Amino acid sequence: MFFQKRKKTKIGNENLNSEIKKYENILRIEENVYCIFFNELTITEKNTTWTIDEEGTNELIQNPEKKNLLENNKLLSPDFQIYEWLKLSGEFVKKDQPILFIQKGNPELYECVFKKVWIGEAIIAPTDGILKYHFQVGDSIKNNDKLFSIISTTDFQKINHPSNESYKYLFNRYDIPQELRVKTKDIWHPDDKPIYILSWLIKNGEFVNKGIPILKIKCGNLVETYFEYDLLSKTSGYIDLIKNDNHEYPTIYGKINQNEHIYSIYKSKDRKYYNKPIVNYDAFNKEKIIKWEVVGGLERPFGIETYNPIGGIHVLFDNNCSLIFAFNNYSGKDYIKFFFFSNEIKLSKKDKISFLFENDELLSFEINESIIKSNLPWKYLREFKIPITLNEIKIFRNQELIKWRIDFVKSNSNLQGSTTNTWYENEDFKIVVNNLTKEYERLVEEEIENYKPVEEKLIEEKITVIDKCFVYLMIDKTNDFHKIGISNNPDYREKTLQSEKPTIELVCAKEFPSRKIAESIEKALHETFSNKRIRGEWFELESQDIDEIKQTLK
Repeated sequence: MFFQKRKKTKIGNENLNSEIKKYENILRIEENVYCIFFNELTITEKNTTWTIDEEGTNELIQNPEKKNLLENNKLLSPDFQIYEWLKLSGEFVKKDQPILFIQKGNPELYECVFKKVWIGEAIIAPTDGILKYHFQVGDSIKNNDKLFSIISTTDFQKINHPSNESYKYLFNRYDIPQELRVKTKDIWHPDDKPIYILSWLIKNGEFVNKGIPILKIKCGNLVETYFEYDLLSKTSGYIDLIKNDNHEYPTIYGKINQNEHIYSIYKSKDRKYYNKPIVNYDAFNKEKIIKWEVVGGLERPFGIETYNPIGGIHVLFDNNCSLIFAFNNYSGKDYIKFFFFSNEIKLSKKDKISFLFENDELLSFEINESIIKSNLPWKYLREFKIPITLNEIKIFRNQELIKWRIDFVKSNSNLQGSTTNTWYENEDFKIVVNNLTKEYERLVEEEIENYKPVEEKLIEEKITVIDKCFVYLMIDKTNDFHKIGISNNPDYREKTLQSEKPTIELVCAKEFPSRKIAESIEKALHETFSNKRIRGEWFELESQDIDEIKQTLK
């Protein structure tokens, strides 16, 4: 391989000469771009070490006749190929990291080493930066072919890097220490020496610190184990496990492929539950459509291992049937869109879906449109949409959703569910709903020209709301935390909370003539004790604080 300067540039690097000597195969074409070219003569002249990727080396070397052929290069054909990339195109790589292996094959050689190929020393990165392939695995290469480029950068936000808010770990068997890998030869073919997940050492959603063991893996097969190793976390944050372990049959179902997505780490839970919108323009109907590809970060719903999202918030009923919902916009009109599986739930026109929120707000949506088969690749998946008002969207944003129910007209029955039964933890579910609502409101303002939402339902469709409202204080006797909230009926609110946690009790409550006044009192109390807030409306109060609130609500 060789160095050549095609274009004179002011590099500003006094050590360039030493860099040229160290990386004789580099061509620097711009201030921040390095290119690596291939030259087979450099390999021959340097007597590059060739190693076998499977057993057979000793037999070959101990055979004087075949050793002669090898030393004279007579077995090395002119056919070179890309054997394996050790990093992904678009990934950030560090200087001196191994980037790829090149193979050289010959039919005679195949016979004497059990149809295996010889692999050259790894080609390494000349600098830190973003890797870009110019060939794929198996491609043949010849002299002067550009193998790869490195774009020198420190802007990690544009790439998959552990320092970012979110990081995807793609399995790289060369993360395994060399002293373990050498037991199976320094290079091995993935089909010959497969690696499996034995067990995760942490729980999904847990906060992990950089450098701690998180995953136990095994190299071997059904009858033999070559080594076991604990993979370490690449960064700190909340972990999302993508690849499941299988304790019963790890060597059948737990195989890991090179560059396979194993886990993601998010610096904050908000980032973990990301949303990915789809904004399309239908030229035939002359309408803009806003919908969702991913909601709440759920790329692989129901524990599947392949990327196949259903764009909505997933909730469950007491019988574990699923309902998915999201806010969509068609031709400037707001809708709440629902997905369900027809083999689980039998929905039809006039059935009603209701949502109960923390402050006793109740929203109900009756099915009046046709239910259609979804075009998403899920068997039995059906969908329908119902108009939603701006005020209803605001309730989803500002109030905590706690329960939901379907009322079936034909059977005069219902299904119920609550936040204790979702695909998300209780606090995380609140984040998912809040994030989706905020992002939807932002999108329609940006994307829909002359956006004019329907403020409220027609009077005859409006939900009756009691004018009077209470501010209440409740206690959770398991931890002595106190809840400051408002409700139209605090006794009923106490019962709804007790259904989820029986240790919650009402301490006191005071009636106010309107919800607006009650909200102002609640807000004042929240601000007064903000330094003692645990989460949401829950506070860790002292005896004096409790007495003051009781006096206020006397």
